Amino acid sequence: VVSTQSTGSSGINAEYGGRPPAEVTPDTSGTEPAPDDGSQTAGVPEGVPETIPEEPPKPPSPKPGCDEWEYVDEPIPHDAASVLFPQWELVQDSYIKLCKYTFKKIRRRERL
Repeated sequence: VVSTQSTGSSGINAEYGGRPPAEVTPDTSGTEPAPDDGSQTAGVPEGVPETIPEEPPKPPSPKPGCDEWEYVDEPIPHDAASVLFPQWELVQDSYIKLCKYTFKKIRRRERL
């Protein structure tokens, strides 16, 4: 039994410590389920197949560099270019320095 007496204008039940009561579901434990005599189909009219045919699988999308790959030539917004260009220069400089360092270490190792 759930009390519907509220405290004040908020409508919150005092019996639950100021929290609203949980949702109450009707008690159906005393009722029996409908007999399953096969007369009920799950909402599918007669003569209509119960399963929907599946779509055929799509071919895989092309990989970059293959003949089917489509390249686009869209302009890059000036704002994006002005942000990306200095970043690219930093990456490029870092890559060159790392390559030089690595090749120098390889040369020193070969001399030993």
